[in-house]
Amino acid sequence: MKLFLILLALCSALSSAHAALASSAPRVIVSIKPLHSLVAQVMDGVAAPVLLVDGTTSPHEFNMKPSQMSELEHADMIFYLDEHYEKFLHHALESLPKSVTSVAVIDAANIPLLPIRGAGTFEKHGHKDDHHHDDDYHVWLNPIHAQIMVQSIAAALSKRFPTYHKIFAKNAANAIEKLLALDKQLAAQLAPLGNRPFILFHDATQYFEARYGLQAAGSITLEPNESASWKRIDSIRNKIADTNTRCIFTEPYFSDKPLRPIVSDAKISIHRGVLDPEGTALKAGKSLYKTLMQEMAKSFATCLD
Repeated sequence: MKLFLILLALCSALSSAHAALASSAPRVIVSIKPLHSLVAQVMDGVAAPVLLVDGTTSPHEFNMKPSQMSELEHADMIFYLDEHYEKFLHHALESLPKSVTSVAVIDAANIPLLPIRGAGTFEKHGHKDDHHHDDDYHVWLNPIHAQIMVQSIAAALSKRFPTYHKIFAKNAANAIEKLLALDKQLAAQLAPLGNRPFILFHDATQYFEARYGLQAAGSITLEPNESASWKRIDSIRNKIADTNTRCIFTEPYFSDKPLRPIVSDAKISIHRGVLDPEGTALKAGKSLYKTLMQEMAKSFATCLD
């Protein structure tokens, strides 16, 4: 009986220890899937970060629920790109308690932003667009930027949770090594496609294009949830004819209705591809970033072939 009571006490102590460790684990929330994937890689073996914009919802159309706001208020850290991109976070960030550390990764990583190409048709060689409206925040689509982001994520986590510094540093080094290999793979795959123009649904792939020498000829909409004007559609039609463009891309979470008059009126056969720069159709997790980039490359290769 005495031995049984001793064993029972030991089990209870172990259970309490495990509960204490669980309660002290970092509570980290991340805004969107690509960023969540990078944070999850750095936090591997410590805790699993929570994804805010989950499922197939686009960040452009996301609205937070009261329960998600409550999660933010009880988190230790929040990672997001920039409040101009995740506009749904703007008011939430202002009302968070001081105990919550928020990290705008683009600022933390000091990544320079490219201006959105506002006109329907694009010019080569970085022509400055007089119709500039905003900046392009899809910085993760360049693996070199992703490496810098991983370093900034690890630094922010280590500052907030110094106990796990060595784990974060090791995980970041492993993630960067994988990103280098991924970059080489994509560069080799996309190298033959640099002289083949294409039309985008909206201007969201500049960082991918710049890294791998691809040539976008224009975009159908300025904002993904806005309709294209007939003037813009006419300019794209002319651009397709002038450049012999044979590839036009849709996105999985928006209607392809604006594409129909362009494709139906084209005098040449146009391939239609799908780009998912936010990875909305992919399962969230550590491997999402690699899968997203490989799927992007595959879509380009298939449509431009």
